[in-house]
Amino acid sequence: MNVPTSTYRLQFSPSFGFKDAETLVPYLHALGISDIYASPIFRANKASTHGYDVTNPNELNPELGSAEDFSGLTAKRNEYSIGWIQDIVPNHMAYSSDNLMLMDIFENGPNSKYADFFDVAWDHPDESLQGKILAPFLGQPFSQALRDGEIRLERNDFRLAVRYYDLRFPLALSSYSLDESRSDMPPLDRLLEKQFFKLCFWKQASESINYRRFFYLNDFIGLKVEKPEVFSQTHKLISEFVDRGVFTGLRIDHIDGLYDPAQYLVRLRRLAGDRYIVVEKILDLDESLPAHWPVQGTTGYDFCNYVNGIFVRRENEHAFSETYRKFVGRPMHYDELLRGNKRAICEKYMAGDIDYLVHLLRVAVQEYPGSCDELSQNLRRAVIEIITVFAVYRTYINDESCRREDRTYVKEAIDAAKRENPSLQKVIELVGKCLLLDLPGMELSSIADKIIDFIMRFQQLSGPIMAKGFEDTLLYNYNRLISLNEVGSSPNRFGISLDEFHTFNAAKVAHWPHGLNTTSTHDTKRGEDVRARINVLTEMPELWNAKVSHWKQINAAFKSKCHGMFAPDSNDEYLLYQTLIGAMPFDPEEYESFKGRIKQYIIKVVREAKVRSSWIEPNEQYEQAFYRFVDRILDSSCSSEFWSDFLPIQKRITAYGVFNSLSQALLKMTSPGVPDFYQGSELWDLSLVDPDNRRPINFEERRRFLDEIRNGRHDAHMEIIDELLRTRQDGRIKLFLIFKVLNARRQRAGLFEKGDYHPLKVRGKYRSHIVGFLRNFRDQYAAAIAPRFLMSLVNTDELPLGIDIWQDTEILWPASLGGQWRDVITGDSVQVEKTTRVGHILARFPVSLLIRV
Repeated sequence: MNVPTSTYRLQFSPSFGFKDAETLVPYLHALGISDIYASPIFRANKASTHGYDVTNPNELNPELGSAEDFSGLTAKRNEYSIGWIQDIVPNHMAYSSDNLMLMDIFENGPNSKYADFFDVAWDHPDESLQGKILAPFLGQPFSQALRDGEIRLERNDFRLAVRYYDLRFPLALSSYSLDESRSDMPPLDRLLEKQFFKLCFWKQASESINYRRFFYLNDFIGLKVEKPEVFSQTHKLISEFVDRGVFTGLRIDHIDGLYDPAQYLVRLRRLAGDRYIVVEKILDLDESLPAHWPVQGTTGYDFCNYVNGIFVRRENEHAFSETYRKFVGRPMHYDELLRGNKRAICEKYMAGDIDYLVHLLRVAVQEYPGSCDELSQNLRRAVIEIITVFAVYRTYINDESCRREDRTYVKEAIDAAKRENPSLQKVIELVGKCLLLDLPGMELSSIADKIIDFIMRFQQLSGPIMAKGFEDTLLYNYNRLISLNEVGSSPNRFGISLDEFHTFNAAKVAHWPHGLNTTSTHDTKRGEDVRARINVLTEMPELWNAKVSHWKQINAAFKSKCHGMFAPDSNDEYLLYQTLIGAMPFDPEEYESFKGRIKQYIIKVVREAKVRSSWIEPNEQYEQAFYRFVDRILDSSCSSEFWSDFLPIQKRITAYGVFNSLSQALLKMTSPGVPDFYQGSELWDLSLVDPDNRRPINFEERRRFLDEIRNGRHDAHMEIIDELLRTRQDGRIKLFLIFKVLNARRQRAGLFEKGDYHPLKVRGKYRSHIVGFLRNFRDQYAAAIAPRFLMSLVNTDELPLGIDIWQDTEILWPASLGGQWRDVITGDSVQVEKTTRVGHILARFPVSLLIRV
């Protein structure tokens, strides 16, 4: 297997296509990247900015370029020996007129060869949905849209279709002859009644739905990829490109959405042979990937949260919690908030999905001798309560296996649900027995098959509810420390100890040594260097408390009255101040455009939080009030008092954030796993959540910076480093570090791919401020050394360099490792003896990667 030494994520779109990527290949190779990691490149909805809305998985997206353009890119990659890891989307396709498989179903109904390709409940208990697929795309109720003439009939290529703005659905061939017996209905209404789709107001999907969506997004429709014919049909081009060596690896999107992830991965492994495969899997900090999955690991959110956590000062948790409580004026109980958010998703946004799941369970248990009407009537409440307290995204029980871990997660959820709802104890126990395959009498095949189907669909649904309740709600309304509010994180866990970090890395060596290590992705809530800055706040709890209290007071005059309250509310205001600290550009010339970005960002924040506004029911009055608040506080002529107080502390935090960022980058590149870089993050990544993190990247600037670094004279090496340290605001110092370490890693691929992991022992005054570890493979050794918590060590105009800073802090080396080592970043030689002062190792650069000579 060809394991990457490093990956670089590219986001393809109509504004960045195959030819653009081709021009980057020499730059990426010089930087030290071994594999391009590509967003979906298959035919998608027109003007798609992300590619996950696939309309044909067996064609390249023409908006990215022609087949010849893609071949040119492939040839250029081969010239530089750069691999290609392709992001694929097995869970769903776009629900759109360009999805020709779906349109074939609308035209031919059960006679379509794709009739059973999509995850549709054709036998839905709602009779009006039986034999149809709901089409929840109308901007108003169906009858009104019909009266307003928004729905119309049109003819094209001797076929009839229904047009609703950009949607065009073909009519069923069987409906070309109208039923004259229904003369009480308008002709178009009668015609639509005979279709295999049912148009309705888009909001209706929250209450009643008969197809599986991607989360609760109506314009995605789930695939039944568990069926061999669906797998085969939707993976034809993938298989071809794997066989031809075009795809050297695969990244599986939303693995938790699949009916049976393990079964899918077995089939995919058969297709891919020994190609590199990683899965997008969100793990709890204490959860492990199923050991039997035939993959190399995850896309790296687990590493992201562990490495981020070690830059949070855990001892200051209480002070931070108190500041947050006082600022918002009420306690924010994390567990209650999470449960409430998940319950709201079940009841308000995915009620139709819950209802169908409960229907399946009710049909199954009605044949069970121990059931009764009372239990059956409370099944819906019981299912919601269990999902609400479920600790992980999903379990992986199927008809062949039930892992011990899965049983534990289910039992914990059952026990928690019973504690929260003692009146539902019996029915919760019944659901629990079903979920654990412990229902007496299940040997009856008619019961067993139905229970298994319920389990599989419960598992498919628990993930989206966790994702929407946690990722897309709680991470926007629990704002104690927003650097912890990340995909796969536990914001109630205030930081990670060094021992926990080392344990995590050691386990990765043992079980998943080739999974990705990421710190920024297209899905992260904020860029890696935004988090690195915000973490600095945990080093200054008293000052932070004083500052935000002062800002709240002086900015109160800029709030507006909205529905009897002042807007923005204190919780949103608290998030805003942290965001400004973390994302403010280095260059003052970018402040004006930054203000526009923040205003776009706050709309997403308040709608995702679902407290004052939402996507379904936007509160424009509140949003406009928040807009005005941002305009005023970011206008130095209007808010000079805030601006003069905020800017100095922001710049101070930024100075320390730079060193957090360099340490984080070094740890990502040297820890067990494959370092992954999101496009553009080789300079400072101060992006916010999408779409902000999908802004165009200035690759020309990055190429120029790298050329300057590579072309620097060897005898002037330290002069270059000194210059980079002086001008660190432009990000070249981060690019320099990445260039040096990735190329060193490429030269010693075996050491970092297969090497063991051992924490370094540190002693002295500042021992807790150093993160260090050894990697070794056969006779090769490398040592990574990175600082943290620098606010108590240096002033902002100093560098964390030299003996004067680190005093008696020193590394204790294993006795067998004495001798000459070389720092691959500075080129300096280091004599390793029994101990080495950290100040000597970090004499010229803030972090160090030592290689034994």
